[in-house]
Amino acid sequence: MDNTFNFVRLSERDIIRQLIELDESSVFSFDLCDGEIVPVFTVDITFSPNCLTDGWWQHRVYTWVATDVCGNSTVLTFEVDILDDVAPGFFAVPGNTEVICGDLPDPPTVLANDDSGDIIAEFFQTIMEIPGQPGHFRVIRTWTAVDPCGNRSVATQSILWIPDTFVECDIILPEIVDCNSHGVVIGSDVSGGIAPFTYQWDVIGQECFIQTGQNTPTITIYVGFFDVTISLTVTDAFGCQSVCTAVLECFDPLDQFAGNTPTGQIQANSNNPNTTVQGLDQDYLRELSYWPNPANTMFNISFDAAVERDVEISFINFLGEVVLTDQMKAHVGANTRKIDVTKLPEGTYLFQVKTDKEIHAKGIVIMR
Repeated sequence: MDNTFNFVRLSERDIIRQLIELDESSVFSFDLCDGEIVPVFTVDITFSPNCLTDGWWQHRVYTWVATDVCGNSTVLTFEVDILDDVAPGFFAVPGNTEVICGDLPDPPTVLANDDSGDIIAEFFQTIMEIPGQPGHFRVIRTWTAVDPCGNRSVATQSILWIPDTFVECDIILPEIVDCNSHGVVIGSDVSGGIAPFTYQWDVIGQECFIQTGQNTPTITIYVGFFDVTISLTVTDAFGCQSVCTAVLECFDPLDQFAGNTPTGQIQANSNNPNTTVQGLDQDYLRELSYWPNPANTMFNISFDAAVERDVEISFINFLGEVVLTDQMKAHVGANTRKIDVTKLPEGTYLFQVKTDKEIHAKGIVIMR
């Protein structure tokens, strides 16, 4: 007995399911001598080498052979051609997204699942500037999957791409800042970018810190006796950033005062008594030296005195408070003095040598 189904489409899921469920029990075979006979069931599947040309994807031959004990056989068979009319289905397609202040990510490899097997989709991309929005681009990524029978599926992803918002920042410093000053105002100027902005300030240096204004366009800081490096990171609404820096130099009025009197200047960072600064001829205290700097437990000072004088040695903290004093009687000629600084906390101090006629001052560091 021969039967033929001309064509079955993959989209006809009920018929396909019935074909898959066929087995030896799908037909009934009976013999007068043997009674019921279980037939031998086979299915032969052939795949088309060219689905588009042949017009079918699979050719199936279903066969049941029932044989009695005497060797007599009956054959039931039918053939069916299966057409593939189902397009491939995608999985792991990326969703729509935004890329701001960065490069476009590489496109992923997208696969499509098909009855004929997994298919690597063909990729295509277009980038178009959005009208009326300079620097804003619409990126359309397209993946196309075609199975052997010509069924086609298309998946797309849309990306809003803003490579850069061109945010720029600048730090505005005051013209003149005295050393050991509180409430020094530091401003900023921001151009480009897309509001709102966030501000992250940082100050780097010895004995300096932010007093007010963190996360705002303007801060106030304390400035000690050393240069301060100021850094500002500005971030706009899309996460684009600009980093700007500036160096603030402070002016020590005591240096100017000492320079306008008949005095010399103490050499900064003197670490041994051989590092000195010559004073003017009319200085009462000459050849001033101090060491070590930074100091730990003991601090040394030496100088030559032109006349006998009472000398006051002071240490002043960044709040302007005198935290340590020492008195000595300078005699004519070379003078030295050891000062115990173990009770001073670590930090930067203004070291001052003073007579009734002159002042010498400079910053030193206590470090342990």
